[in-house]
Amino acid sequence: RLAGAVAGLATEVAVRDAGGKVAGSTVYVTLEPCAHVGKTPPCTDLLIRHQVKRVVVACRDIFPKTAGAGIAKLRRNGIKADVGVLRDEARELNAPYFKLIGTGIPYVIAKWAMTLDGKIATRTGDSQWISSEEARKFSHRIRSRADAVVVGIGTVLADDPELTCRLVRGRNPRRVVLDTMARLPLGSKLVRTADAAPLVVAVSDRAPQARVRRLAKRGCEVRVFPTKRGRISVRRVLRWLGPMRITNVLVEGGAEVLGSFFE
Repeated sequence: RLAGAVAGLATEVAVRDAGGKVAGSTVYVTLEPCAHVGKTPPCTDLLIRHQVKRVVVACRDIFPKTAGAGIAKLRRNGIKADVGVLRDEARELNAPYFKLIGTGIPYVIAKWAMTLDGKIATRTGDSQWISSEEARKFSHRIRSRADAVVVGIGTVLADDPELTCRLVRGRNPRRVVLDTMARLPLGSKLVRTADAAPLVVAVSDRAPQARVRRLAKRGCEVRVFPTKRGRISVRRVLRWLGPMRITNVLVEGGAEVLGSFFE
């Protein structure tokens, strides 16, 4: 799911689609070709083997195993490498990857539906449906590209969401519920579909252990996190997700969860 792995596969596919006839050509890449074995073989080896003449690199990779090594390897093998063309645009394009590698926490996307006068729900808490069918399909498309989706227990209790990709084709993200006191109902759609997509319930150390055990028995992964002013620390949740190579996190929570992330 990392941009580096995608770039490696894209280079391989591009060479294959060209019928392998790329000797003497110029190759344009948004991220420095890797020089190490990861999810794919090194891109540099592929380019060297096919005898390309020049590689235009938008920006250097900050991943420690590459970090200039790919460019150096190309040049050692007689391939001209130009670096920095459209660097800012490429960094924006690869922002989730750079965020994760540079900080250890995922890139966060906040999503909500809002009326023209700035409301996300009625005074009774009802929010279905402010948006249109077309907008919901778009949000499902974004969800299918995220590695994790985060909501608060308030949204779950109010809307009983499933948080899977049903309106478009795509993979289901890891679902994370911020639930300080482990109030997630066992009969909720989230718990009932725990076998369809990973479900993480983020609780505090004050959560009743009986509820925690019941959720765990139903297939939920229950994790204990510290709280900040009585709420789960979203920063600690992100720092937990980062090492699992969760590159993109989509926040679909209500006002409290969105407020915590913006804060």
